[in-house]
Amino acid sequence: MLSPQLLYALTAVAVMLLVGFPVHEFSHALAAYRLGDSTARYQGRLTLDPRVHFDMVGGMLLVISAVLTQGTAFFGYAKPTPVNPMNLSGGRHGEA
Repeated sequence: MLSPQLLYALTAVAVMLLVGFPVHEFSHALAAYRLGDSTARYQGRLTLDPRVHFDMVGGMLLVISAVLTQGTAFFGYAKPTPVNPMNLSGGRHGEA
């Protein structure tokens, strides 16, 4: 039987993987797209679909860190959003 603390940690991991990471990476892609860079759109990353943004290693690190620390610390990541700074309006300054 899972302890309540571990159940809360795994629920938090699920929310991060299914909502947090996709919204975060979609926001990067949308900002770049609005600044003139279509790289993420052409690669199918301008979406809220969690499967597109999921990184196997980053997801497993998130689960392992949540389980080992019983939900007191989390570490994980999604696939980084591709951006070509030369396509941004304002060039390299568009990254800011």
